[in-house]
Amino acid sequence: MVTIQQLCRSDTSKKGGRVRKTKRTSSALGGAPMLKGVCLSVETTTPRKPNSAIRAIAKLKLSNGRFITAYIPGFKPHGLQQHSYVNVIHKGPPDLAGIRHRVVRGRLDALPHANRKNARSKYGVSKPS
Repeated sequence: MVTIQQLCRSDTSKKGGRVRKTKRTSSALGGAPMLKGVCLSVETTTPRKPNSAIRAIAKLKLSNGRFITAYIPGFKPHGLQQHSYVNVIHKGPPDLAGIRHRVVRGRLDALPHANRKNARSKYGVSKPS
């Protein structure tokens, strides 16, 4: 039997009498701007159409216990392998399906990008002297 509170809380006439759960869209970081994680594996994948490339990704276990897949920006060498420590932010590439996080280059075990002159802050490169 449906209670009055359940009827007030959701409009069941459009849903066929069922209450559906909403899809969770929050970050695995739990509101933190950055978290540390351990690499479980480093792989490559291809983006959605119309883009074509080979993108490096890492499967990670975060310090809060969650498992995610993160994009590794820039070209090789990124220096990541199994058991490497990385920092992760919640800003994934738009053309990789299901990947919502990004590895921060130049922090912990992720090497900064070599020979980078422009957009250095995205790849962990310090100012040339």
